[in-house]
Amino acid sequence: MPSVRLTMTKQIRTRLLVVAVTHVVAGVAIALLYRKLGQPIGLFGLVAVLVGAFSFGVRGALASWCIQTAINTSIMQFVLDPPEPFTVPALLGVLAYLALGLAVGNQRDLSRRVREELSRNERLRVREQETLAAIPDAMIRVATDNTCGLQGMNTPDSLEQVVERALGRALSLDRHATIKDCVERVRATAQEQGLTFDSHGASSHDVRFLPAADGSVLIVMRNVTEQRKLLRRVTAAENLASLGTLAAGLAHEINNPLTYVITSISAVGQALQPGNEAAKAEVSAALEGCWRIGDLVRSILQTTTDKQDAIEPVHVPEVVDAALMLVQSQVRHNATVVWQPANVPYALAHRTKLVQVVTNLVVNASQSFTDSHTSAHKIHVRAYGEADRVVLEVQDNGPGMNEAVMQRALEPFFTTKGPGQGSGLGLFLSNSIIESLGGTLHIESRLGHGTTVTVRLPIAEQAPESRVTRRMTSACGSDPPPQLQVLIVDDEPEIRRALQRILNRSCAVSMCANGAEAWQRLVSGEKYDVILCDLLMPEMTGMDLFRVLAREYPDQAERLLFLTGGATSEATRMFIAKHANRVVSKPFKPAEVEVAVRTMARFPMPFPAPSLIPAAGP
Repeated sequence: MPSVRLTMTKQIRTRLLVVAVTHVVAGVAIALLYRKLGQPIGLFGLVAVLVGAFSFGVRGALASWCIQTAINTSIMQFVLDPPEPFTVPALLGVLAYLALGLAVGNQRDLSRRVREELSRNERLRVREQETLAAIPDAMIRVATDNTCGLQGMNTPDSLEQVVERALGRALSLDRHATIKDCVERVRATAQEQGLTFDSHGASSHDVRFLPAADGSVLIVMRNVTEQRKLLRRVTAAENLASLGTLAAGLAHEINNPLTYVITSISAVGQALQPGNEAAKAEVSAALEGCWRIGDLVRSILQTTTDKQDAIEPVHVPEVVDAALMLVQSQVRHNATVVWQPANVPYALAHRTKLVQVVTNLVVNASQSFTDSHTSAHKIHVRAYGEADRVVLEVQDNGPGMNEAVMQRALEPFFTTKGPGQGSGLGLFLSNSIIESLGGTLHIESRLGHGTTVTVRLPIAEQAPESRVTRRMTSACGSDPPPQLQVLIVDDEPEIRRALQRILNRSCAVSMCANGAEAWQRLVSGEKYDVILCDLLMPEMTGMDLFRVLAREYPDQAERLLFLTGGATSEATRMFIAKHANRVVSKPFKPAEVEVAVRTMARFPMPFPAPSLIPAAGP
């Protein structure tokens, strides 16, 4: 801008200089050619002053008058023959020229300033329109006569129509009345008013009603859809963090008693006489139920702590059969499940988690039926291969969902069920599990036409190994194993007795209730082939014992195996992750403990050590 103004100033000065020089040359030329003509010179002077006024305004008139006065004086004294004196009439004529030139120049300046002001106002108006159009907030001005302007442009539409246009959706009559009421309150009180237009499945707006100096009301509508989504995600993350802490505590409290229940049932099964098949079947069913509890607890804990599991080829029909067996008592009173197993490729998944997903989907489908016509309620479960995916569908003929509910169906803690009928976590956890397995979960629904949930998982390239139970063999070969000195450290008496029962056949077992007792034994000079130690205990935890042993008795620290029912804090989770090769998770199988102890006795673990502990679970 400064360079443009400098160029314009130079152009004006050049023009003024050209006019002045032309003026002088023309005046002198006329005087020399027409020495006897004084009146033409006077008329030329008047024309020159007017030309200066028209060209440059007041400044041009003054410049032209000064030049013309100097020329006239010089001509009257030195050019005319005989010379003419400078009389009063001549002076009055010169002053008249000046007055006329100033008047014309002033008019010219005023006209120029008016044109510049109009041009500047137009530029400002255009800039204002561009600025308002670029602002994401919609702004409506409601004048005192109730005429409206949207983004600075007047419109003949009513206030309600303008608001709906700005929001991009229709509003109810109640909303119309609320808007009018807010405008009237702002006019009456000159105080700001506020509203929130939040429609699930559509955009959300914060609306502010502001008083203006001229008595009009300015309505500012800000689209806060993304902010609301972010807030919901943050709230969900906080809720999940709380849920994870709660799940960790519950897992620890459930896994401890579940461990000695499993070991006790296993001991009963081993004590049964050969041929008592009915009792053995009952023991097997009880053990299967216990392991199912352990898997579900572990699955919930892993889901809430975002822990990743290794995936493997899974036979989807077996998963569906297991899930339907779990939910049959709950579903059969609401609907009939139609499931016809087919030849389906193996899917890359985690069996327990996939059972949880199918269970959630079938239970959700059964809970969607609200009337008592049970015979008409159908839930169809289908599984089939599709290109490089295994597809699992759960379809019901229930009431279906509208668009707004579908938009939020996968949000945590969102539910349309009544109090006590649902937590709002089923679909959210199912979707999280499927995404962690590399698959997708899609919902299709229409009011009155039911709902279909489609799960797609990657196909396994190779079939799994034979599912025959692998028998664990002793790590010491065919020779009778030597008796091992084993120290069991756990604050749960039943856990200590269960481990003693497992290891008594081949080990000399000593027991302590906490880490402090174990430390006193080790300080007194006792040595052990293996130390089985719980992580969380009063007085001295397993982590504290490990750190002290690593510093004072590293040979004994290398023989530590940790037992845990679940991490209840971030520090514990980090410790387990760092020493995962030393951890046996509760509940465990007796054979797993025997193999872990034998392996540790033969191959003590220096830091770091390879993973030698078999995974817990069935």
